[in-house]
Amino acid sequence: SLFSAITTHAKQAGTKTIRFDPQLAVKMDTVRKIPVVLASEGSFGQIFDLLSRLEKLRSTIWIDDLRLKGDGKNGEDIICELTMVIFADNPDISD
Repeated sequence: SLFSAITTHAKQAGTKTIRFDPQLAVKMDTVRKIPVVLASEGSFGQIFDLLSRLEKLRSTIWIDDLRLKGDGKNGEDIICELTMVIFADNPDISD
């Protein structure tokens, strides 16, 4: 459901999702780390709106890498490529 929320926020921000690539989860003692690569295209304002929406999600998310570059088309849009890590409860723990 979190992945769905991320893609919904991207649409609501007006960005075009170029890549959405969840990676394999890394199990730790009490949590799982789920790396996700997200690339979106839009105006600076749209990208800013998307990042703001991600920041407000209830889940704990760390952005490990964030890159902004021109799209090379019209000079107005940019491409935001980010790698984020989502932290989730480890379902293997019964405590």
